[in-house]
Amino acid sequence: MRLIKRYKNRRLYDTERKQVITLDELGDYIHDGVKFVVVDNSSGEDITLTTLTAALGDQLRKEKQSKNYVHIIKELAVKGGAETVDILRKSVLFGLGLFTLSKERAEEIVDELIKKGELAKGERAEAVRNLVDKAEKRSKELKDKVEEQVKKATEKFKSQTKTELQSLNEKIDKLAETVANLEKKIG
Repeated sequence: MRLIKRYKNRRLYDTERKQVITLDELGDYIHDGVKFVVVDNSSGEDITLTTLTAALGDQLRKEKQSKNYVHIIKELAVKGGAETVDILRKSVLFGLGLFTLSKERAEEIVDELIKKGELAKGERAEAVRNLVDKAEKRSKELKDKVEEQVKKATEKFKSQTKTELQSLNEKIDKLAETVANLEKKIG
């Protein structure tokens, strides 16, 4: 299992490769099946789940059409269970909420445009309303995108888990039969 250390400056250090890595590279590790644990360098605390959430959030913020979405969500579910997926969904949606434009900020932007002469004072109210509406629409689109990705990943995880469990049960049954046959031969 690969050890990744996170330092106070939030940099991630892969102790096996002996180099700093990015959240994108961490997503690639998951996609490639590399097993790892992320620990806080100061406390030694396992922070794998929070780091995986950060990696997913980073990809969503960059709006990447990434192969790692589903793999990161699956890894989160495997490491933390089903409740982690719900926590993840809420965390990412909360993070996306940070990007919403407040009315006050919209007013500041419009006032700056008025000062520069790019907008008339009489158009202020409508411009603020349009800016806030566009920001809310964009925020909703991002929220819907997150919900869709989490739903897809959760469904895929559930179906893969069910298939994997069935396969493991079949292998266990075959092993039990083989052991029983060997015991008969020995005994």
